[in-house]
Amino acid sequence: MDMDKFLSSIGQVSGDQALAHMGQDVGQRAQTIAVQAAKIERLEGFIRMLAEKHPDILPKEEVEKDDKGTKRN
Repeated sequence: MDMDKFLSSIGQVSGDQALAHMGQDVGQRAQTIAVQAAKIERLEGFIRMLAEKHPDILPKEEVEKDDKGTKRN
């Protein structure tokens, strides 16, 4: 929601109704965030499962090498 629209809508609502309006907006945003978090968790689980079944799809760890091309500790 655009902040200007939000502030003007609060100005149009009086007293306790303004607080209720803000509460509804916050509740909707919290619900949206919860849904997004659940989707991310499912995606992470899917990626872990894929990585276990197909370890070759993950990028190889890069090993630091010095100027001569030998591995650093």
